[in-house]
Amino acid sequence: MQRLLLLLFFIIIKSSFSQKSRIEISGIISDESGKVINAHIINKSSKKGTFSNDKGFFHIKVHLGEELKITSIQHHLQTIIITNDIIKTKRLNLYLNLKDYTLEEIQLKKHLLYGILEKDLQLVPKDIIPLKSKKALDFSMIKLKNKILVANPVEGAITIKIPVFTIQKEKRLTERVAKEKFEDQFVNKIINLIGKHTFIKNYKIPSDKIHHFINSNREQKLTTFVKNEETFKLIEFLQKKSILYLKEINKTNKNP
Repeated sequence: MQRLLLLLFFIIIKSSFSQKSRIEISGIISDESGKVINAHIINKSSKKGTFSNDKGFFHIKVHLGEELKITSIQHHLQTIIITNDIIKTKRLNLYLNLKDYTLEEIQLKKHLLYGILEKDLQLVPKDIIPLKSKKALDFSMIKLKNKILVANPVEGAITIKIPVFTIQKEKRLTERVAKEKFEDQFVNKIINLIGKHTFIKNYKIPSDKIHHFINSNREQKLTTFVKNEETFKLIEFLQKKSILYLKEINKTNKNP
């Protein structure tokens, strides 16, 4: 009787284990341009995921009826339910649809010019910048606390000497302030453009090393992408740099 119960117990355990065990499937992810690199595939039941490699290949463990979630920065979200056919073939090839990016509408206005210099000069708007500059240098309405009194050659007359900043100095000061502001916000600007999750999930960069990773790869090309907000070029550039960066980290960890 005890042997029978023990045998029955093992049968139940084995049956339960076989129902819960997962098998490994593999496949290739692609789109209209070719293979999709660094697409994120996650099993919503097991909470485990993986990424497609540089050839679009991936593998993951699944069970019948489980749901896979496939995400990529440039593609629409896709979900797949594991069927019997997928379990039997152990194969799952996926095709992702690219996101559509629309540009803002631009209006082109015609200039009512005749091609005759005298007439066209009358239609061209006057340049108001010199007028604004002249007003900016007018200190007549400013109450000065510390006035500098200078003797005038005319007897009994007194004039006020006011220090005047030239437009060139103001321009240089404005450019310097803008440059310093850009330098201070450089790293945060990149993180805001492509998202912090991209560094952690796609590039495999630890959260505490994101700032170091960006600063260590700072060069003119990166600065240009940030200034022009060229997001796709920025993503591609940092993707290549992340591979080299991770190799250096691994070398440092192995040889402390």
